[in-house]
Amino acid sequence: MMYEYGLIFLWCFLSASIMPATSEPYYMGIVVKYQSLWLPLLMATVGNTLGGMTTFFIGRKGAEVALKRMSGKNQKRFERASGIINKYGAFSMILSWIPILGDVLVTVGGAMKLPIQASIFWMTVGKLGRYVLLGLAALGLWKGFA
Repeated sequence: MMYEYGLIFLWCFLSASIMPATSEPYYMGIVVKYQSLWLPLLMATVGNTLGGMTTFFIGRKGAEVALKRMSGKNQKRFERASGIINKYGAFSMILSWIPILGDVLVTVGGAMKLPIQASIFWMTVGKLGRYVLLGLAALGLWKGFA
């Protein structure tokens, strides 16, 4: 049982950092399996936020190199993310949970040197909100089938 919570943490960390994957199915499966929201929610949120912070700091440190090697497709993503960040600042990190766009936003937020504490706060709020909704949905959907 405890190793499964460690796996939630690890999977959520990796899916927000270096590994293009989704953490939701495993998280929701554990919520349903144990009919519990709180510990899976904690592990998923902390893991995913730390993964996002890793991506943020990679953006902060590797921006110059990345900008020089960016493809046309990634240039468009960068411009879109830059526009959102210029408009909303650190608050835009609340969207870090969105697949693909969130990773780009977090990386670009780091590259644009957004304030660290505010960025982490909003990143955490966004990721927590997603996992709360997914966990509640998993519990509700499971009860509908039981």
